[in-house]
Amino acid sequence: MPQGEEGGNGAKPAAGPMAPPVGANSAVTDLLGGLLPAEAPPNAAPAPSGPGFPVGFLTVKGARILNLSIPAPRGQIVDRNGVPLAQNVVVHYLGVNFPYMDADPEEKRIAYARERLEKANTLLGKAWTLSDKDILDHYRNRRWLPLVFANLPLPEDDRKKVEVAAFPGLVLLPTYQRIYPQQQLAGHIVGYVGKRAPWPKGEVPDGEAMWPMAQGVQGLEKSFDKQLTGVDGRVQIIFNDRGERVEEKVLRPPVPGMNVVTTLDVEMQRLAEQLTEKHVRRGAFVLMEVQTGDILAMSSYPRYDPNEFVPLISAERFNALNNDPEKPMIGRAFQGVYPPASTFKVFSALGLLHAGTISEDSIYDCPNSFTIGDRIARNWNEESEGGMNVIGALARSCNTWFFAGSMVTDAPYITEMGVEFGFGRKTGIPIEEAAGLMPTDAWWVKQFGAKIGKGDLCNISIGQGSVGATPLQVAQAMTAVANRSALVPARLVLQVQDYLENIRDSYDVVPRELKVPARNIDIVQRGMFEVVNSDRGTGKNAGHKRIHVSGKTGTGQWNPAKSQNIAWFAGFAPSEYPVYAFAAVYEGEPGEKIGGGSKAAPIIGDFFEEYLTEPRLLALKELSDSIQVREPGAVSPTVDPSLQAIYHGAPSVDPLAELEAAKAAQAKRPPPFFRFFGGGKKQPQGR
Repeated sequence: MPQGEEGGNGAKPAAGPMAPPVGANSAVTDLLGGLLPAEAPPNAAPAPSGPGFPVGFLTVKGARILNLSIPAPRGQIVDRNGVPLAQNVVVHYLGVNFPYMDADPEEKRIAYARERLEKANTLLGKAWTLSDKDILDHYRNRRWLPLVFANLPLPEDDRKKVEVAAFPGLVLLPTYQRIYPQQQLAGHIVGYVGKRAPWPKGEVPDGEAMWPMAQGVQGLEKSFDKQLTGVDGRVQIIFNDRGERVEEKVLRPPVPGMNVVTTLDVEMQRLAEQLTEKHVRRGAFVLMEVQTGDILAMSSYPRYDPNEFVPLISAERFNALNNDPEKPMIGRAFQGVYPPASTFKVFSALGLLHAGTISEDSIYDCPNSFTIGDRIARNWNEESEGGMNVIGALARSCNTWFFAGSMVTDAPYITEMGVEFGFGRKTGIPIEEAAGLMPTDAWWVKQFGAKIGKGDLCNISIGQGSVGATPLQVAQAMTAVANRSALVPARLVLQVQDYLENIRDSYDVVPRELKVPARNIDIVQRGMFEVVNSDRGTGKNAGHKRIHVSGKTGTGQWNPAKSQNIAWFAGFAPSEYPVYAFAAVYEGEPGEKIGGGSKAAPIIGDFFEEYLTEPRLLALKELSDSIQVREPGAVSPTVDPSLQAIYHGAPSVDPLAELEAAKAAQAKRPPPFFRFFGGGKKQPQGR
């Protein structure tokens, strides 16, 4: 795709801070003309008639042939619609172009350079300096090329002043520079370039680059550095014995780098970042397509502007960013590891259902506390809520209900269910991400010398203890719950194209079929529907006036030493025919009382409220007739009366009394869930 041009998936140009974006078809001679002025420098001897090549040209002291490398324009990084996230502009550095002064004393060469330096400082209000040694060394080794003394490119206003002044020997050197036209938007994902070499000194070797180029350091800039870099061109410049340029020939034009097309939607990304900033001091939000795994938006807050790193960042600013206690350089959406808290109850419920220790109709009590050995574990609600089934336990996010279920279930049914849905391993996106942790019996034995005990399993079942996940992992897991059949790997890059829009690489995802009965997922989906849409649900703030949203709240201990908690909301929408899966996380302040329903759910509610305009609602409706898009102003239907049975006043069944019956029923069930993952004989119950 041509850089800076519209068409196909090509980038839509956005004016840079100093010049328009550089296109792949920009004339190389435009750059060469600025780097090597066509006019003979002042004080040069008059050119003789004829071609200007004296006899024995290559042995004449003043003559020179330079073979230089022309750096290729770096490829663009764009969103799924071609909107540029990273592109190039032409910027200008300031330098001194020496005339032929071999017969002049060194003092005259120094005076010549200093006169131009003084003119530049006066013209632009600067204080640039050059040492006598720098001046003389450059003239001796590199006088055919300008001596650059400005370490940063000139702002556009300064460039114009230099052009208007037209002071002989004071030249502007055009080069490519990376810019990020969306500024902070998706900065953690796109990354930035750096590690630019200094302007060269000493003899000019064959093939020297006409200007130093940067390398990718973080994010997609780093991961796709090879594809983005392109193939350098080559130019030959010939100077006669008077130092005059007499011929210039482009031997090979540069081939622009390839363009990386991401799955991101800039409009969705911008809204996601605005709402994350609005609702959290620190946090993240991920939005994915259920069927494809495409990451449409992935916001982390606080953020940074990658433009700060181009062409270079000061040591003071770099240290300030790295030492900021808010950690703006961390992409929390894919690098932050948090306890998933009660969002993990979705997968614990699936584990309990798969084990057969509960069914849709099993009623356990939801007291305000639960005794596990010599420990007392408490529910988030200080009041007992009575008996309920698994749908009600999800809707009310009852900790003690899941404690009861965990007491009669072997650990692998819960922990390996987490593994099945992608917890504990990287999603595979092509940027640096965290793996999180899903403790299993094998891990527990390695760490502690024994299998997972009941107390620890109770903690794991509510997403606490050793369990750790990124928001991206939780969102990816929700795509599988939403589609009921497969875990679709998260995808961040759609394809890589050359500058002619030919696809060179594409990245298709291969869904992994779930080894989970769809009927069990149906039960869990009903619970997630109730979380948002029933009067007693904990996630009502994620609701929408026109579509149904399903999800799960979560609130957990994150940094107990500082009394910091974490709040989550994760799920999918529309409920009847899921298109989007999501996860949002809110990092609490020390001592702050928070809840997933009050802090994280509003991010989701506000996103769909603002994004799903009437045209988008109609487009969403066209995907499936099963999506219920209510008319404006219509009252949301009440929860199906049959679902009110999820809350019962009947006494709960003693889970320990059910243990023997549950074990006796195991022989009639399919093989234990954990055997699908290489387990052998059933292991004895851990401590």
